[in-house]
Amino acid sequence: FRKGEYKNAFLHFEKSVKLQPRWTISLNNLAATYESKGDDNMAYEYYSKSVEAGNYYLAYENLAALTLELYGVEKAIEFLDEALVVFPNNAKLNYIAAISYYELEERVLAVFHAQKAYEFHPSSQNLYIYQAIRDGKDIGF
Repeated sequence: FRKGEYKNAFLHFEKSVKLQPRWTISLNNLAATYESKGDDNMAYEYYSKSVEAGNYYLAYENLAALTLELYGVEKAIEFLDEALVVFPNNAKLNYIAAISYYELEERVLAVFHAQKAYEFHPSSQNLYIYQAIRDGKDIGF
C-alpha cells in the first residue's frame, strides 16, 4: 500500500479480513485501499467496522475525517463526541473537532479543541489553526 501498489495491497488486506474479520488494523487498511480507489462508501463501511471491532486510533482518525468530508460537520461532531471519549489526547481528532465546531460557529469548543490539538502535537499546522480560530479568522474549510 505504501509503495502505491493498491491493487496488490487490496487483495492482501481483503484476504486478511476474511481470515480475521474483527482485526481492526486489517479492516482499517482495507478501508484505506477503498478510499484510495475513490470508493468512499466502502471506505466508510470498513472504517466503521474497524472502529466497532476495537480501539485502533488510526481507524477513529480516518473515520472522523471521512465522516466530515462525506456527511458534514454535524455528523462529524456526533462521531467525534464519542471518539474523543476513547482518545481524548488524540491530536488529529481534536484538530477535526476544532474545525468542525468552528464551522458550526461554536467558537469556545473550537478554540478548546484547537488548543488541545496543538498541545498534543505542536506542529505549525496545529498552531496556525489554533491561532486562526482563537482570533476569529478564516481557516479555509
